[in-house]
Amino acid sequence: MDYYLLTDLAARVGYHLALSGAETFRVEETIRRIIGAYGIECEAFSIPNCVMVSLEAANGKPLMVMKRVDFHGNDLESVEKLNALSRRICAETPDPSVAAQWLDETLKGRRHYSVPVYYLGNFCAAAGFCPVFGGTLRDSLFAGLLGLIIGFVSRQMDRRETNPFFSTIVEAFAMAVPAYLAAGFHLVDYIDFVIIGTLMILVPGLLITTSMRDIIYGDTNSGINRIVQVLLSAFAIALGTAAAWRVTSGVYGLTVASGSASYPAWAQAVMIFVACTGFFILFNVHDWGSILCALGGVFTWMTYLLCRDLGMSIYSMNFFAAVVSALYSELMARSRKYPVTSYLVISLLPLVPGAGIYYTMSLGLGGDVQAAVHKGLETAGVAGSIAGLLLGKFIPERFSDAMEKGAALCVLYIGVDGMLAGENTLVAILSISIGAILGELLQLDEHMHQLGDWVERKFGGKGSKTSLSDGFVTASLLFCVGAMAIMGALDSGLTGDHSTLYAKALLDGIISVVYASTLGIGVALSAIPIFLYQGAIALGASFLAPYLTEAVILEMKCVGSILILGLSLNMLGLTKIKVMNYVPAVFLPILLCRFL
Repeated sequence: MDYYLLTDLAARVGYHLALSGAETFRVEETIRRIIGAYGIECEAFSIPNCVMVSLEAANGKPLMVMKRVDFHGNDLESVEKLNALSRRICAETPDPSVAAQWLDETLKGRRHYSVPVYYLGNFCAAAGFCPVFGGTLRDSLFAGLLGLIIGFVSRQMDRRETNPFFSTIVEAFAMAVPAYLAAGFHLVDYIDFVIIGTLMILVPGLLITTSMRDIIYGDTNSGINRIVQVLLSAFAIALGTAAAWRVTSGVYGLTVASGSASYPAWAQAVMIFVACTGFFILFNVHDWGSILCALGGVFTWMTYLLCRDLGMSIYSMNFFAAVVSALYSELMARSRKYPVTSYLVISLLPLVPGAGIYYTMSLGLGGDVQAAVHKGLETAGVAGSIAGLLLGKFIPERFSDAMEKGAALCVLYIGVDGMLAGENTLVAILSISIGAILGELLQLDEHMHQLGDWVERKFGGKGSKTSLSDGFVTASLLFCVGAMAIMGALDSGLTGDHSTLYAKALLDGIISVVYASTLGIGVALSAIPIFLYQGAIALGASFLAPYLTEAVILEMKCVGSILILGLSLNMLGLTKIKVMNYVPAVFLPILLCRFL
């Protein structure tokens, strides 16, 4: 075997990972994994600007390959492809020359969005974030146009291989000049939010995420290096916008409007999805992963809003939202065999303190040192609270079984607690008996497993300890049998009051992330039957209301809780009950309570 070729191969893979924006620990881990697959020990060392690999050949001769990394991009498609390549090399251990050919083919086969789609990404990113910060819809449209300017200037700077610090200054200046002029002519309502929303394109979200993950994984030097780059980028952004302010305010004497626009939670969810859609284009994420990345941003922001409504501090809000983002990202990454970086970077974007960075540097350049220090400390505190993604680090193998059993015991408690709600034992017995017959006739469990197998093939979830179907059924029943699901849907259909459903949706979202860490991606798919179940009740509220009395709801909860008890026994490995075949039993109390 050619030891030099193997060393060079591993170094090249690490180089392209670093070039694409991967974390330092991922670069080093991949190198060690590739060489270790051939039964050879090596030393891998990576910093943001250099990748080094060394090992001892069979003849005792030391070998070392070093590659300098001059540029760091945001190409998460390449990170995913290189990650898949390393898995293939480790599984098949081909001759290094063959593996080198695979690497060349992988690099040639990387996909990139077309130029028009690239500009669409810039537009969506700016237009989506602007109203979230408080801008009006008119501000949002103008921010999208400014995003196109940033996209154009950025491409020109890249073609000339301009220094990133200088490029950021030029891009911020080119965007801010027309923004401030528009404010002078009253074409926008809230100029600050227009600029902040647009500057989110320039805020180094990938650098912020990778720096924190590097520090968490022990690569302190690399993490600090990236943090310095983040600070330089922030300074460049503020310098460019401050220069634009000086130029335009001297001519037009600008005045800044106070206040902000506000939007309901569902509207903000749509805006965040649009913004994250723009960023998965800019970060070059493709296929199903792109949509799932954008949904991660929505879940993160909804958690943030829920924590805000509960009266938490800004630091607690960011911490818990970051935890949800990290858990969601780990779930998606494990289910789809996809690098967690893609999901984590985009789902964390709504929490990136772009406004804090902008105001800190702007206040400092404006001479208000005290206010700048205060805003800077607040921004640093927010960034620190986002370090809750520490929980997204891989759970040690020895804890996974304990966590699964713990989840099963929690499900057992929910089942026992709900069973006590029933007041008519005969209704429960008949519901379970008749429901079992109906379920067996319909073969619900078999159909569910067929659906689960199909989804597992699509999502790449084979090999999971817990089947997709088990997670799906467990979560569906957990979230559907409660009184809150029924009464919330009735209120929505009869009075138009959706507050109960909104509250339940947010609570279910947080709980589902926790259960998904052990039950798998099937938990996420439970959103489909929950939507159909609650939607059907809401649409048929005027018809169902007379039949869904308090007694009926309690019996439905009791029967559903019996099924949850069966699920918990399955999760503990004590039984193999086909729980899905018993689902019709949940609805039979509607009929039986009229006669018993």
